[in-house]
Amino acid sequence: MKIYILTDIEGVGGIHRREQSSPSGSEYPAARELLTNEINAVVEGALEGGASEVLVSDSHAGGGNVIWNKLHPKATMVTPCGHGNWAPGLDSKIDAMFLLGNHAMAGTQDGILNHTFSSATIFNFTINGKKYGEIGVAAIVAGHYKVPVVFCSGDLAAVREAKKLLGGLEGVVVKEGYSMYKGKLFTPEKSCELVRNGAKRAMSKIGSIKPYILKPPYKLKMEFMRSDFADENMDIAGNKRLDSRSIGRTVNSVFELLSIYH
Repeated sequence: MKIYILTDIEGVGGIHRREQSSPSGSEYPAARELLTNEINAVVEGALEGGASEVLVSDSHAGGGNVIWNKLHPKATMVTPCGHGNWAPGLDSKIDAMFLLGNHAMAGTQDGILNHTFSSATIFNFTINGKKYGEIGVAAIVAGHYKVPVVFCSGDLAAVREAKKLLGGLEGVVVKEGYSMYKGKLFTPEKSCELVRNGAKRAMSKIGSIKPYILKPPYKLKMEFMRSDFADENMDIAGNKRLDSRSIGRTVNSVFELLSIYH
């Protein structure tokens, strides 16, 4: 079976500060270690559960977060290609998607480092009137290929969000948020143990969990933190101003879901 692991960094065990998730942060090098170790644990769990091939997409901030020479030798890395294709290599031949290191959508009270695509500019993102975060958008893209999401790791808020949207997937909680930057954290060793065992369990759910399919057209609305952020994105052809802080557009492809903003 062929598995696709889409990774982020804010939901990795032990990460709870901006200094860890930003390449310019003083704690970023250590966070890369935590991310790479959790990826390797998930790869190992998937292989133990019967995976024959594992692809890894490093999607945080355009990639470059995984420590390449420490990646599991049986994993294959694919690099993101921007808004239009941040899950390259994903196709109908993939048996399941795993989401690793996830955070809750913007505005989640107990979500550690919660945001939707940009913590600095975006307040809400809706598709056909329903609010989605990055977990949901990943599921929609996977659903386009009829690929189910069977695994999600992150803080409690992220796992709760994934289960509410996707039902009975394997959710692995590696920390529990008290607020944006505070929470209950496990040791790196414990987090890796949890995601490895969860990945192995998730393999047994392939075939019983349905893909999340949302058919086009997709009516998009993006609400920004400030009106000037909306101003800056009005130069994109097809965008319409909805109010002082919001823009909208309608698209017909999952590859255009993020075409609404720069």
